[in-house]
Amino acid sequence: MNQIETERYDHIVPLARFGANDITNIQLLCEPCNLKKSAKDVSVSPLYPRAILPD
Repeated sequence: MNQIETERYDHIVPLARFGANDITNIQLLCEPCNLKKSAKDVSVSPLYPRAILPD
């Protein structure tokens, strides 16, 4: 484990893009990945279990 990098909770769909402030819209990212993502829409891994499936 790298002691320098810390985990960050991140909204999958950013709040700035009208994402929900809900546990189903949260992911855990390392600090560099979170800073790189910022408020962008980034595709989520297909391995991530979706709580809400698209219609």
